[in-house]
Amino acid sequence: MTDDMRKTTRLNRSFAKNTIEISSQTLWTIIGVNALISLVISLLVVLVVGPWLYGNPSGGTTKPPVAAPPAEDPTASAI
Repeated sequence: MTDDMRKTTRLNRSFAKNTIEISSQTLWTIIGVNALISLVISLLVVLVVGPWLYGNPSGGTTKPPVAAPPAEDPTASAI
């Protein structure tokens, strides 16, 4: 056996010793939970932290500007 083959065999044995077999159902469950957690964090950032940092661009919490009362017609008051 050459030194390269011994290193490869030793590497394969150490790698095989550290692997864990999981079922496809467990794998998809982990992926699903990860996706759900990522979605919750993304929504939290977009809906809560974004407006808090940058203000509310839609102006939902501020009062709309009040229109000025119409000016009196000077000809109507003279009559």
